[in-house]
Amino acid sequence: MSGPRLLLLAALATGLAGCPPKVVYPDGSGINGQLEREVQALQQTVRMLEYEAATCRDPQAAPDPLYQELHQILSTTEVTVERRGRVTIVTFPAAHLFGVDELSLRQEATMTLDVMSTALKLHPDYTIDVEGHTDDAGVPPSLRKRFGDPFTFSAARAYALVDTFTSKFGLPEERFSVIGRGPSRPIATNDTDVGRRKNRRVVMYIHPKVSSETP
Repeated sequence: MSGPRLLLLAALATGLAGCPPKVVYPDGSGINGQLEREVQALQQTVRMLEYEAATCRDPQAAPDPLYQELHQILSTTEVTVERRGRVTIVTFPAAHLFGVDELSLRQEATMTLDVMSTALKLHPDYTIDVEGHTDDAGVPPSLRKRFGDPFTFSAARAYALVDTFTSKFGLPEERFSVIGRGPSRPIATNDTDVGRRKNRRVVMYIHPKVSSETP
């Protein structure tokens, strides 16, 4: 996050005299919604770093059991499974997840989540952060009346996964948190179709329970 934006967050947190300025961001959102999203993103990043620090192990040590299970389950799909310490990171390309309306899950995606839910039920102490990401093209034209900016749109996509896990496959809602990061964290260039496809994704960070005995 840039220095000016951090200063703005600090100023608002300590309280400003009078009403805050009427700032409108390029995506059309007001300052309150933008700052709330940034605070949520910072909180989630801090939580991720805390988990990594608490569960970091020798890279040569055996992987986390859930990582091994998901890696095997998803090895023949477009979904990628990585690990960072004992945190398992599952990345879904948007094209694998969503149909022509850009928001409803495809049948193939539902089948993937069905298999994943079985593994997640075997590890009930694990919590899951779900992040939605877009490219820099913004909200698809067909959905712009419904979603005013790419952050809310990406959050809606992340929630579509969580809703399927909870309402269809019975995982507890309290295990999940959702955030939309919009185009703010690209993993590839937005100058090519291939890069934009990589940036359109939903990512799950699956955290094991942290205890005082964890090295």
